[in-house]
Amino acid sequence: YEISYQSIESFDPAVNVPGPRRTVSKLRNETYHVFSNLHPGTTYLFSVRARTGKGFGQTALTEITTNISAPSFDYGDIPSPLEESDSTITVLLRPAQGRGAPISTYQVIVEEDRPKKI
Repeated sequence: YEISYQSIESFDPAVNVPGPRRTVSKLRNETYHVFSNLHPGTTYLFSVRARTGKGFGQTALTEITTNISAPSFDYGDIPSPLEESDSTITVLLRPAQGRGAPISTYQVIVEEDRPKKI
């Protein structure tokens, strides 16, 4: 068997679309293959064809989309507040990495820092 695949669509702008075509050859008694290093939220075009002594047979095509992942954010790189007053704080919000899906919402949680009672 010969299995070829390439990325054809992705929500992640860092993914090369269309991506390079990769090919895997399998022996006739091998019944599966694990594809690794695929990108989240990306659609791949897979083609499968068998081979005999006469050459390759007809190609079967299918599109498969990987699941999206939770976004990532560098919490160690949060800058100091831009401005502070008695009742307000202005902060700079840096974008999260979508990892296969567009960011739909940011949630900012504000907690009051109260001294602990002893």
